[in-house]
Amino acid sequence: MFVDAPTVAQILTGKRASVVTIRPDESIADAARLLSNQVIGILVVVENLDRVAGVISERDIVRAVARLD
Repeated sequence: MFVDAPTVAQILTGKRASVVTIRPDESIADAARLLSNQVIGILVVVENLDRVAGVISERDIVRAVARLD
């Protein structure tokens, strides 16, 4: 354990209160655009507005694009 480590609540202070989501059938370009427009680094992927399918991050997108060669 870290002696003076902050709590999750302390880290969340000052971050946006809403969660930005995307559907699994949207394109990587759509995800990248949404991340850029919202100035965030991760999206929650949801199906049917009530089931979390996972998350996609900037790093995931960079790696996917790098494999296109």
